[in-house]
Amino acid sequence: MKRVVIAGAGLSGLTAAYHLEKGEQDVDYIVLEKEVRPGGYCKTVNRDGFLFDMGLHCIWGDSSPWVKNFIEKELGVQLEWQRRRNAIHLDGILSPYPYQVNLKERPDEEIYECLLGFLNRPKIDNPDNFEDWILTKFGDGIAKHFMFPYNMKFWKLDPKYMTADWCWNVPTPTFEQMLKGSLIGDEDKFGGNATIGYPTKGGIETLIRALNRKVSNVITKAEIVEIDTERKIVYYSKGNQRQYDYLISSIPLHKLGKTLTYLPYQVSKAFSELKYNVVYATCIILEELSGWKLHWVYYPDRDTIFHRINFLEMLPGVCINSRGSLIVETSVMSDMSDMAEQVSKKWLEAKVIDDLYEATGLRTVDAYTIKIDPAYIIFDKDYSENITIIQKYLKDNNILTIGRYGNWEYSNMSRAMENGRDVAEKILSKGRRWKDYK
Repeated sequence: MKRVVIAGAGLSGLTAAYHLEKGEQDVDYIVLEKEVRPGGYCKTVNRDGFLFDMGLHCIWGDSSPWVKNFIEKELGVQLEWQRRRNAIHLDGILSPYPYQVNLKERPDEEIYECLLGFLNRPKIDNPDNFEDWILTKFGDGIAKHFMFPYNMKFWKLDPKYMTADWCWNVPTPTFEQMLKGSLIGDEDKFGGNATIGYPTKGGIETLIRALNRKVSNVITKAEIVEIDTERKIVYYSKGNQRQYDYLISSIPLHKLGKTLTYLPYQVSKAFSELKYNVVYATCIILEELSGWKLHWVYYPDRDTIFHRINFLEMLPGVCINSRGSLIVETSVMSDMSDMAEQVSKKWLEAKVIDDLYEATGLRTVDAYTIKIDPAYIIFDKDYSENITIIQKYLKDNNILTIGRYGNWEYSNMSRAMENGRDVAEKILSKGRRWKDYK
């Protein structure tokens, strides 16, 4: 019998447990979750009848058929599918997203700079930083007016110090698409994910509740304090311990490193160099419905503290009493988050409320702020080397990482579920051979 410990009862961890439980082989597994209820970041908070997820959550329309079948058939969660409607608020002008193929609403000189810049963009083979990748793909006009200011505001890091390894989902246009978007507009279907799915009731945590009902061995309030990689023992809350043959971890990678014993210097150094940002998600109940028929809006301008507003009234079952609600996201670098805490969430909330009113005219009735830490992985120039070192060490010690933060990657909910499934199948010796798992 294989002994398996799953660290973390988020979406990927519970999906792994689900597939281990329904597997044909005998597996003795437990799921250790440090919080009082499962879910990780895939949780929903009920505040006076309004439902708030921990930041933006949805199922992308281009998810695999397996993901859609798993959610709707195996878990029995009904999704409502909607055409994705996003926009960009820049210099007081609201225009459809993505910017690069929706220039019609922009000033004539800006359109000219973007089109000319695209035609004259530099040819750089295999650009080694995000700044050069932007210039190569879009030219200096789009870089100047949108890509540079938004990404600086979002990542809190100069693009020249990042790689473009995460840019698999950034849509790049042809000149014909840009020209059409400049003259005709209405190019919001450009790129992938033209539709999004969301549970018809109960918020995004509906997925977790459905999964948790099908998994039997979840222990909550069980924080892992140490992992003995030589003896393969996990030590967790109240002096408990558990032997394992395989450890499946969705613990954020930088935190996992702090629990591992006997780390070689090079591996310890790689863990310590992982970078990320933190997002403060301010959940807001409005005086009335916003009237904005959009899912979210990007804010590149420096005159707002936040970088994105998520309009929740487009989603089923999350608003009541003819009032709208929002999640407003503000990012800081991880090493600045403690300073932001000292400034206080109340100050941040007040600033967000003021900036929100100035930018949209929307009035706030109630607000509270959630800290998402970590939020987005920083792909700096040492990222690939550090991840290679870490993953080799973990794999050699039968520790398998899953999920966005366990794998330390830029990914989505569909990837998390597929990842949990795949790892379970490797342990059960299904699909690819164990040694081929990456």
